[in-house]
Amino acid sequence: MNKMNTLIEHPNKFNPSKNDRFKWNLLAWSIFPVSENIDQYLEKLPGFDYLELISEEEEMGRDIFSKEYLEKAIAKGNGHAMYTQLDQFNKENLIKSAKFGSPDAFVDLISEINEKNDLSNFVNTSLLDPLRDKDFFSRIDCMLYLYTLMERLGISFYDPVNITAKHLEADTESSYKYLPITMKELKYRLCDHKHIILINNRASSWNLGLQFDQEFMSKISSIDFSICN
Repeated sequence: MNKMNTLIEHPNKFNPSKNDRFKWNLLAWSIFPVSENIDQYLEKLPGFDYLELISEEEEMGRDIFSKEYLEKAIAKGNGHAMYTQLDQFNKENLIKSAKFGSPDAFVDLISEINEKNDLSNFVNTSLLDPLRDKDFFSRIDCMLYLYTLMERLGISFYDPVNITAKHLEADTESSYKYLPITMKELKYRLCDHKHIILINNRASSWNLGLQFDQEFMSKISSIDFSICN
């Protein structure tokens, strides 16, 4: 981060060296090793061999078996194939595709939740009121939970989400400026340590193909989605 503009960090931001009772099982943390790129990740999903067959058919100028192969990949639990076949990009369909590993479904969910947040005055969560800003906290919690699952899948780099936060800025009259941040910065610099540990604990119990935890499902049920096709 440029020294001329600096995030106003949470006073009790995440500290990985803290040895307290809020821990998650590190041995079971990674579902997949961190991928170098999104194509490498997609190769790890179940049923990818059928998607490879589609590519081979297309290279030979044929696609007569594409639908059959896609259906077989979906039957194997391939979230990417599920996402490509969506006819409606609603909340339920995106959640289903994400729980089977679709990276685009994760990004769509986080982006849509973020669109419902009023970030016009967001600095960090220490400056929010738990009662007045309860809905805001709920949305942040959903975003963090999904991003943490992406970390466990090894695709946290796949983060084209448009979030802004207040930065200290030496070159402006007001001494601050709103600039883009990443989900990684939101999680590790702008949120409370204990909240992040709780998110990690919850996320650690999930595995590919399982339903997301009840707390997430309860909170996201109250969020209206506008995206559709």
